[in-house]
Amino acid sequence: MVCILLVGIIGLVMLLSGFQRRNDVFVSDFSLLEDGKALPEIGVAGSMGYVRKLEPIGTKDNVLLLDAYSAFGGPNGSIGAKDAYAIPVAEDVSAVALCRSGGEYENCAGKEGRDLARAEAGNIVEK
Repeated sequence: MVCILLVGIIGLVMLLSGFQRRNDVFVSDFSLLEDGKALPEIGVAGSMGYVRKLEPIGTKDNVLLLDAYSAFGGPNGSIGAKDAYAIPVAEDVSAVALCRSGGEYENCAGKEGRDLARAEAGNIVEK
């Protein structure tokens, strides 16, 4: 009985970690694909964990807001993890921002003409 309970708890920890939003993600490189999608290459600033999903949640003042989610498999799990994600970017979007703590978003890329380039750190966008 105790063994079954223990296995169940471990299974829940490994599964539920994949639904946590990460706020320590950074963009190491950006490129635009021919179909108009952005291809950010991302990393995690923390010493543990990986990203399994980068999800656009909307725009504010022509800034595309992105949420990042932990990979499955526990605190340092890598199930479903990737380093690059194809994100649709509308023509009127002027910047891309990643989730930070407290519901804030930090600009990680800005448009220069038709291209996206990494932005300077510290430019916060309120949700």
